[in-house]
Amino acid sequence: MDIKRLIQDSDNNIEHLTECLSDVNEEKSRLIPEEGKWCIRQILEHLYLSETAVYELCSVEGKHRERSPFDKIISIRNYFGDHTKHYSSLDMLRPCDMQKSQIDLLEKIKETRSHFIQEKDTKSWSEEYIAFRHPLFGSMTKFEWAYFNIYHLDRHTHQIRSIKLMP
Repeated sequence: MDIKRLIQDSDNNIEHLTECLSDVNEEKSRLIPEEGKWCIRQILEHLYLSETAVYELCSVEGKHRERSPFDKIISIRNYFGDHTKHYSSLDMLRPCDMQKSQIDLLEKIKETRSHFIQEKDTKSWSEEYIAFRHPLFGSMTKFEWAYFNIYHLDRHTHQIRSIKLMP
């Protein structure tokens, strides 16, 4: 796996989300699908908060580790790919009704992802970032965090598609 493949996967990921939202107006994005569930705009806010947190986490210096920088990617994919399970978000990543529109949130997600993926220092991709340990995956490399973002966004794009199918 290399940076070019990661960039392609990330671009496709963002493109799928953008395409999924193309027929969702601001009013529709704020409709709560059912009690206790997030609306589309809240999902976008959650994605924005998550992408920003990962970007900030990986902006500090990582630690060199003697392990493959890709070890956890399949586990991350399997975790987010299981749509039969429902997960709870960390409190810091829960939507808090930012006064941003759906369009603004989507643009911020794209911008943050672009800054994260376009990193010039390729050695940092294999370093492990220990400032935050994911509750399930522990500390991860920048490659693993990048695919965490990709699979996390995939999961929520699937959720948005499901919301759009509701009457």
